[in-house]
Amino acid sequence: MFYVDRLKAFRSYSFATFRADFIAGIIVALVALPIAMSFAIAIGVKPEFGLYAAIIGGLVAAIFGGSEVNVTGPTGAFVAILSGVVLKFGVEGLLVAGLMAGVLLCIASIAKLGTLISYIPYPVTIGFTTGIAILIFTSQIGGMLGLTGLIKHEYFHENFLEIFKHLGTFSLSAILVTLLTIVLMLVVPKINRRLPAALIAVSVSALVAYILQLNVSTIFSSFGGIPQALPSFHFPYIQISTIIKLIPSALAIAILGSIESLLSCVVSDGMTRKKHNSNAELMGQGIANIVVPFFGGIPVTGAIARTAVNAKSGAQTRLAGVFHALIMLVMMLVCAPLVNFVPLAALGGVLAVVSYRMAELHHVKDLLKHADRTDVAVLVITILLTVFVNLTVSIPVGLSLASLIFMRRISELGVIPTTIDRQGTEPRFIPTNEQLTCNHLNIYTVQGPLFFGAARRFISGLNNSTAAPAVSLILRMKHVPLIDATGLNALREILETTNYKNVYLSRVQHQVAEAMKKAGLDDLIPENRILNNTREAINLALKEQGLQNGCNDYKIVS
Repeated sequence: MFYVDRLKAFRSYSFATFRADFIAGIIVALVALPIAMSFAIAIGVKPEFGLYAAIIGGLVAAIFGGSEVNVTGPTGAFVAILSGVVLKFGVEGLLVAGLMAGVLLCIASIAKLGTLISYIPYPVTIGFTTGIAILIFTSQIGGMLGLTGLIKHEYFHENFLEIFKHLGTFSLSAILVTLLTIVLMLVVPKINRRLPAALIAVSVSALVAYILQLNVSTIFSSFGGIPQALPSFHFPYIQISTIIKLIPSALAIAILGSIESLLSCVVSDGMTRKKHNSNAELMGQGIANIVVPFFGGIPVTGAIARTAVNAKSGAQTRLAGVFHALIMLVMMLVCAPLVNFVPLAALGGVLAVVSYRMAELHHVKDLLKHADRTDVAVLVITILLTVFVNLTVSIPVGLSLASLIFMRRISELGVIPTTIDRQGTEPRFIPTNEQLTCNHLNIYTVQGPLFFGAARRFISGLNNSTAAPAVSLILRMKHVPLIDATGLNALREILETTNYKNVYLSRVQHQVAEAMKKAGLDDLIPENRILNNTREAINLALKEQGLQNGCNDYKIVS
């Protein structure tokens, strides 16, 4: 239905809209061209693999995605995980992992999991994003310094030691090109934010290196240049044993891709006042990642920076993303001979700036300064695992830690002895130390969800109470929003083993009452002892003890 509505929307497509989309497509293509090559090189594959991904993936995702202005292509989020896949399984393994991730994204879309991404804790997101930024920056140190003889390793500390071993091979020419690129990347946006800073920086650096005849590695000298032709169809070599080994990597790619793409959609919604469809976006990204490997492209996702450029450039519809892909294709076919002169140090300078912006250090600083220490622990552990191990470990561990902390927080169930405050015209039920010696009634207020993390606390809270033994027990359940199987079992245990003659429940919420009935607890506590409020429970408990007028501590309340 979503895609049908999108097709109907094109009936009102005007020339003014076409012009706005076309101009935005040109600007985004100029921004995306050097970045796509940079990320491919950072991963450890030829630069054209990044171009193929941006062209094919950008086109497919623009057509089938759930956002009007989202731009898809290679992003920094994938660099760490994809470089590890290339080292272990080669380029063919990378293509298979991307294909598997695409299938997982389509499954997530069909299962309507698009909204679940919003539940990933903020410290985890900032943690792996910062970790990825650190990995991208350090992976480019060799290229920025012009080091030679470097051997790429799987782990961060190994690569860092490799850099130290070869520091003596640095090149002043490469350092000059790097610094020039970084300066231009920082200065150009201050002149005009709509200018393609990356393209200008790379072009100027390449021109300076050519005029001054600087001895620096270029795309041509390192990779033999990029092909001046359309990508050919290629069927990845798939083995069952390889697929099994690639499952963790494919899952990490799918999770990262969905997070970044949907975050990109949220950013574009805020800039354009349009609303994206999360599940359609996952489907578009899934189809794009299924198609891209057959043309030799690396995995893709929604790119926040390029999407922001697209929105700011006046894009109106998804055709801007289509134009961006087609214009990149034309640029590759026409400008390939010129691209061959681009120094690797220039692309390293681009990625240095990209990684710095990606790290969002101000968010890290705010978390370290203001967040709870448990959230800080999740942040730091996620960063360290991302840097020193890999994303297939850091994301699950970060999510698990955050979940455990969350469960600990909400499991702080209160089982509070409760009495009546007699002041004023209306009785109020509050936690005090009065009336706890009554041998007729014990009243407890249960506060919080009664689930597996809190069930034992619920039982121990009643067993360890300082209240005097009484004939009847009243449990005030107003503040219990949910109950699971473990909580139901704890309640059953209390009803079956209690020393109280009668147990009453008051203010039981509807979903909790339904769960109790479904679990068969109505056999242990009659329906007439589940009351609408605590006053009714007190009246019934006293009357069933033959105290028609109440007792010394409690009176019948009309």
